[in-house]
Amino acid sequence: MRRSAFAVYALTFLFGPKLLAFVARTWRTIWNARGRQHLRPSIIRQMALGGLVSLLIGESTAVAQFNYRFSKIADSSGKYAALSHSPVINQHGVVAFVGRTSQNRSEIITFGNDIMTVVADTSGEFADFGPVALNDSNTVAFYSRFDDGRRGIFKISGAAVTNITELLECCSPFSPNVHINNAGTVVFQVSLSPVESAIYTGRGGPLTIIAKSGEEFRRFGGSPWISEHGQVVFSAYAADRRQAVYLANDSSIAKLMEVNGYPYTFPSMSSSGEITFFSDFADTLGRVITRITEGVATTLVSVDGPFERLYVPSTTPGGRYAFMGGLDLGGFGIFTGPDPVKDKVIRTGDPLFGSTVHEVGFYRGLNDRGDVAFRYRLVNGVEGVAVARIVPEPGGLVLVIAALVIVALRAPGPTRPGSLR
Repeated sequence: MRRSAFAVYALTFLFGPKLLAFVARTWRTIWNARGRQHLRPSIIRQMALGGLVSLLIGESTAVAQFNYRFSKIADSSGKYAALSHSPVINQHGVVAFVGRTSQNRSEIITFGNDIMTVVADTSGEFADFGPVALNDSNTVAFYSRFDDGRRGIFKISGAAVTNITELLECCSPFSPNVHINNAGTVVFQVSLSPVESAIYTGRGGPLTIIAKSGEEFRRFGGSPWISEHGQVVFSAYAADRRQAVYLANDSSIAKLMEVNGYPYTFPSMSSSGEITFFSDFADTLGRVITRITEGVATTLVSVDGPFERLYVPSTTPGGRYAFMGGLDLGGFGIFTGPDPVKDKVIRTGDPLFGSTVHEVGFYRGLNDRGDVAFRYRLVNGVEGVAVARIVPEPGGLVLVIAALVIVALRAPGPTRPGSLR
């Protein structure tokens, strides 16, 4: 096959109408240029190749960004009769979640490198588990209740179990949503009495109090977040009944932004200090996802567009974000931006594992690679835990074919007898 024919077939297969438009533009440019000066064939070829590379790279970027491969981690057709709480995922792609076996035993499980590990279960003194948190060292933090009724916050690294809250055995209930950074410091909220609550951090020794209800705060939102530098972001109702998002840094607490209505903002923070959270509009009812960068607030997603409801946003150290959202036209899903088509990860009605998605759940299940860990229930009744991973193969295929096309066009053809190259 001639090189030019190979190039035409390959590009037509990939791009169809886009290729025809590219050819028309290129020919028009070359024709106009030839009217002003004589162009050697090599110059024409270089002009065409430049436009072709631009087309290919632009197309590969658009294709690669929104393709996901779904991997099943566990479901209720196997060992686990139920999967409770939404899974979390760390920067290495390790997933942690809670499952209940058919023998009614709850387990905390991690899954990474195709290895499933039970890190804690209720065969001993633990009676049940709340949602889990996971850092990049695979240390799991969680809320649990003992058989004798005591409650606490714990972390497990390998086989070592650390009671974070052993100095607070008098206190309950705890908010079950905890977070842990890579230094192993856990942040959590606890009720000290029916009218008093506080946010603490700890690693297994003396606790550090971050904020306490009293003169400044009436109550807290329930899902604090701790950064790699030990900063804690949380939401609270102030004494004047205004709700706001706050940042605790060392011994100081700064109000970042006042918010309305919904008491739980689910704040999270990137490595560069960007803080993402969920709230109402400042002047009317309705949900928005907001990001604060260097003191400037930007709306990432709002219900002014195609979304009717927005829930539980999560940001990564590198600044990616994802959230759950309900659509005006019906359906519910997980998204990574304001466009429900372009930015969709998965939603109700999508095919998955031989059935159709009926429900999805997501909470802090995102990493910088774009992996999304989520819980699902299918219309056939099966529920499970899965990971959606970005697949760059289509973009890679385009670039490989582009390279072959360029080689085919640039390589010297057969030399006619008596001609010089």
